[in-house]
Amino acid sequence: MAPHPTTPDSHDGSSQPESSAILMATVDTLPEPYHVLGMVDAVLTGPPGMVPTSRLMDILANEAVAMGADGVIGIRLTQVAVPVASQAGPFGRVTDHYVNSVVTTALGTAIRLRS
Repeated sequence: MAPHPTTPDSHDGSSQPESSAILMATVDTLPEPYHVLGMVDAVLTGPPGMVPTSRLMDILANEAVAMGADGVIGIRLTQVAVPVASQAGPFGRVTDHYVNSVVTTALGTAIRLRS
């Protein structure tokens, strides 16, 4: 993933990543023509009771923008509780699962709208 450009925050002077404004939707199709660029995914591990939805959506959006997309459709979130430590390799990446953790996966289809 490419590094995020930053802009100063006007409130406290700290830097925050710029986010691209792209369409993010759970629907599987749109009422206008589009071109499918590929699948995007994000995996985060955290403690039970916490769903880092905004971080997952940011990762999906950043991957889609890197592909040249202006939207992600068909977004699905899946959570799995892992009671013991393990290692898994979804999509060819190794993810460490710690004792009593929850693994949340987000998948979506990167698209470019046709004009």
